Amino acid sequence: MTNGLPLYIGMNPDNSHTFDGWLDELRVSNVVRGFASAPPLAEHGWNNGQDGTLGKHNPRTGAGTHTVGIDVMQFNASGTYSITGVDLLYNTRTNLDEQWAPDNTGWTTVAMTGPTGLHWTGSFPIGDRGTWHEYYFKITDADGIVHDYGTSAEGDSWDNDDFQVQNDSTYYTVVVVDDNSLVLDMDFETFEDDDDPADNSVYGWNVDVYGNYALGDEVPDADFGMQESETSYEWLDGVPSYIEIRDGQALHSDEFTHSVYFNLGHNSEGVVNHNLILMSTQSGGRYNQDGSAFWLDNYAIEVHDDGAGGSKVWNYSTLIGDLSWAWCYELAQEQNFHFSIQPHEWWHMVVAMDFDHEASTGTFYSLIVNEDMEQVGTFHAHEQHIPAATFDGLWRLGTRGGPDAHGWPVGYADNIKVWNYAITPDNDPDGIYHGLMPGLSTDDESILNPDVFEL
Repeated sequence: MTNGLPLYIGMNPDNSHTFDGWLDELRVSNVVRGFASAPPLAEHGWNNGQDGTLGKHNPRTGAGTHTVGIDVMQFNASGTYSITGVDLLYNTRTNLDEQWAPDNTGWTTVAMTGPTGLHWTGSFPIGDRGTWHEYYFKITDADGIVHDYGTSAEGDSWDNDDFQVQNDSTYYTVVVVDDNSLVLDMDFETFEDDDDPADNSVYGWNVDVYGNYALGDEVPDADFGMQESETSYEWLDGVPSYIEIRDGQALHSDEFTHSVYFNLGHNSEGVVNHNLILMSTQSGGRYNQDGSAFWLDNYAIEVHDDGAGGSKVWNYSTLIGDLSWAWCYELAQEQNFHFSIQPHEWWHMVVAMDFDHEASTGTFYSLIVNEDMEQVGTFHAHEQHIPAATFDGLWRLGTRGGPDAHGWPVGYADNIKVWNYAITPDNDPDGIYHGLMPGLSTDDESILNPDVFEL
């Protein structure tokens, strides 16, 4: 491909980590130069759920089949394209309790069609809502060598398999969901058989609680909370706890809305703990819980002490474009802080990512408001030109915490909902924005348009 993107050598120190060392004799040629035993280069798509066949995204109920695509490049010593075939291997399951090896007999193989340019496509039947599929690829070159691609695709993934250590036997993972669906609904009034709080959505995801918690009698007012509530989730002082949905793929989407009520600062000091993660969809599959990295979030809410008895709250969504997560951090830290979140008050945070793939444009909405309808800072609406990165990973309410990590909440959370589409202020049938409208930020500093590299 050709485009007008600049050539970067090194990193902007304000935007990411820097290199320490030397570079010499860098050459760029417009002639393809192959070499013997060259490894294939492949791209199933950035982990941002790109629309179409390049990029991982969840199948929709009723679609029948799910098509996936992969771009594969390899040139032999004469500079000739040398990929002779690509196979798609998939399995279909009702749960992911058992981790499969690549040679498990349950895999089904489909010969992919191609190439069209560099692109190969294949499909598999999807089944009913809630059906899980894992898949990976086998690439055959002109020498008959078969290369596995995607057998360590999930987990701490950044860009495909390249940037962080992956776990073997963690494949591209998708789950069948309804279009425009409420994918999580927790009110802490209903419980699973093991007494953990239940998800009331049609999916009924398995919920686990780690640490000690209580059912609090502090709840948001029914009008403010938009539903009657008798109990909430209570984090206890000095006792970290968190809720986790380990098979959280349906809660990661390139378009989403999440709504959460919280009331913090109920510790002995009466202040909100500093640098705590309130809620997040972290990178990291069910098999590598300890490997999750908070900066690889599909979305997250973070709370900081403001130094004046209150706190500042910000939320972000990772946008992968130029291999830098700093785009989302820059948006959140410099422009998306909500200040003066006071302890011992109920606050409602609503965040939505709206994106039009055909037009490559969208809007990131962020609102936080208290029971008195007092907004702290602006109701943010930021234009961007790249969707949210979608990983396979965990959903958490709260954080694992620790003296060298993020602090943990002390207080209450209630009425948590997640949708796999964007609810916007001008199309809000349930009134989750309380009738409030944002001002759209369109200046150069707030338009997210990172450079996108493709094969």
